Amino acid sequence: MQRTVLVVDDDRLLCNLLTELLTEAGYTVQCADDGEAAWAELQRSSPDVVLSDIKMPRLGGIDLASRLVSGGYTTPIILMSAGHHDWAGISASFIREPFDFDHLLATIAAVLDAPRPRRISATA
Repeated sequence: MQRTVLVVDDDRLLCNLLTELLTEAGYTVQCADDGEAAWAELQRSSPDVVLSDIKMPRLGGIDLASRLVSGGYTTPIILMSAGHHDWAGISASFIREPFDFDHLLATIAAVLDAPRPRRISATA
């Protein structure tokens, strides 16, 4: 079964590079250029993991992660950042940029293999 990665980054070149590399690694890849576009994509499809930059226009990765949790989604999110941030209280995995692609693949595999709860229904 081919797994789907939603790449969220306002850097089109990086998104294209990650799409190429992740496709070669056997993943199906979707791209969004910011958190709002990613949120809209999440309403239409169910990627297996979200790989998101932290700093983007409109809605950044941390706010996207918070929106996923508050919306009851259990889709794992991996946040990418070149800067230093306070990660306290954020339900996500992190990878520092620039990253080694093998390390990124290992992180994605580990996140996908980790047990996760079922989606929480807003009506439950």
